[in-house]
Amino acid sequence: MSCKNPSYWCWDRKSCANNFNSLLDFIEINDEKYKNKYLDFVYYIGKKKINDMSLERKLVLNHKFSFWWMNIIVEQSVWKTPINDVLKIFALEDIIKDNNINIIEYKGKSLYLYQTLLHLCKLKKIHFDSIYALSIRSLLIKKYKIYYQLKSILHLFLIFFKRFHFIKQKPYKIKLPNNSLFFCSYLFNYNVTEANNGKHNSPYWGDLPKLLRKIGLKSFWLNLYVPTREGAKAKKCQEWIDSFNSNEDNQESHFVLNNYINTLVILRTFYFWLVLQFKISRIKNIQEIFVPKNCNLTFWYILKDNWMDSVHGSCSISSILTIEQFDQVMRHVPRQKLGYYIWENQNWEKALIYFWNKYNHGTLHAVTPAPVRYWDLRFSFNKNVFLNAKYETYPTPQKYIAIGNQSKNILLINNVPHERIVEGEALRFGHLNNNCNIKLRNKYNNLLRVLLLGDYILSDTDYMINLVSDIITIKNYNLDVAIKPHPNTPINTSIYHKIDLSIESRPFNTFGNSYDICIASNKTSSAIDAYFHGINVAVLQSDDSLNLSPLRAQEGVLFFQNVDELYEILLDKSKNHNKIPENNDYLFLDSSLKRWRKLINVTAKNLI
Repeated sequence: MSCKNPSYWCWDRKSCANNFNSLLDFIEINDEKYKNKYLDFVYYIGKKKINDMSLERKLVLNHKFSFWWMNIIVEQSVWKTPINDVLKIFALEDIIKDNNINIIEYKGKSLYLYQTLLHLCKLKKIHFDSIYALSIRSLLIKKYKIYYQLKSILHLFLIFFKRFHFIKQKPYKIKLPNNSLFFCSYLFNYNVTEANNGKHNSPYWGDLPKLLRKIGLKSFWLNLYVPTREGAKAKKCQEWIDSFNSNEDNQESHFVLNNYINTLVILRTFYFWLVLQFKISRIKNIQEIFVPKNCNLTFWYILKDNWMDSVHGSCSISSILTIEQFDQVMRHVPRQKLGYYIWENQNWEKALIYFWNKYNHGTLHAVTPAPVRYWDLRFSFNKNVFLNAKYETYPTPQKYIAIGNQSKNILLINNVPHERIVEGEALRFGHLNNNCNIKLRNKYNNLLRVLLLGDYILSDTDYMINLVSDIITIKNYNLDVAIKPHPNTPINTSIYHKIDLSIESRPFNTFGNSYDICIASNKTSSAIDAYFHGINVAVLQSDDSLNLSPLRAQEGVLFFQNVDELYEILLDKSKNHNKIPENNDYLFLDSSLKRWRKLINVTAKNLI
């Protein structure tokens, strides 16, 4: 990146003037440095000494399980933690060291950014100007831990009442197979018709359940209920579970984690939550924990809300409940020699791994549901986690299943040892095996047909729709536009008056030749479907985040940041459709599931 003026930098891309540099672009250029800097920072928070004891050990509540592992910060999710802002502060500190920066100006509504930048300027003796839109709510409510604690207690009652249909089911009465494969997955986004008929068809596992039934292997499925706006309610999901178990052809035993809630579990949860409150109250100078190694700058202001919710709020009590539930499950089920779970580095996964190992179950495999993205730090580790495995207590599974060469390479970059990585087909993308039957459009028609891919985050989808609307109205460029919403985020097309927007509900393999170009946000995995079906893909770079696209660095994928750049892409009629990618194993795709068969053959021998 050519530096326009080393003294002029902007926080996000939207506010960048012609002679300003972008902090985000600077981080992208120095990606390895700042990625490792963040991983080191989070790792060493847990190692910080508090009265001669590390925070990690200080937060051991029961079972020798550290509650630090359940912290939102440890998840390293950009969807829950302002990771981009931490990275920008790291980059800004380096820029200040290397350049003659003598003033920082802040205009915005974020209290934590205002406080962090003010602290940075005081440390560096830099003049600080700001126009901060004060939020009274942020000062009067979320400032106090009692706010989080009351939310936590209320949350426990809501869990009990909203999931009563799961709780009243008694899992211990059902006989479990002791020679089955163990799966832990989400009760989410099922085909309603098939589920109502007792057919288990999870989108996360593709044709694998069919393969298990075909070769006669039994399986035990521990399902996690995820309440969503469009998803099935608890009562309906329990009916599905009952129908799965009554279908003898399934050869499957299904339970919901919430089946393992009883009066004792609720009481233990509340007791250990009180123990946690006591332990946290004895930690003094909490801000010092959030000072990176060899640095005086604190990230307390940025991460305070994550910390407070994790140790005082609804997240704290639900995490303790999760610990108690997995203790019940792993203690009561017969020994499972091999297990598989959806890997997204959520807090429940640490509880699963810990109690899986505590009760001497066998080999546990982490399965990535989608290609691993470079900046998705949920799949990244500090190098010490595996280098000092003998001394580390952080819960990790025995094996990680990579669903393609791209994921495999990034896992190696992310410090996962080569010997822990095995290969398996991308089950969630098995339908892409049929892309060879798609007839491509060789050139654009006079009227471009544009498909927008909706994001889980509604504001990102809204911004994308408005960009295309501006091209139609301001640039006076006619387009035929449809949108395929995210399954959990429906779109009300009637609120967009400047654009005639239709809903595309068909599967990709039925309309691949219907669109000239596909526009996606930089977070959605559905862009992979468009890419493998031969549609040109243009990805919107977020104004305030790094490139989270699963197609980052893939040949032929176009990236844009504003209306003008997208307009240039649409005007470039000389480009034909992106060819359907040759089999470079970006994803492992094989309808026979030969890699999974290999894993299962090993499994079958171990189950005998």
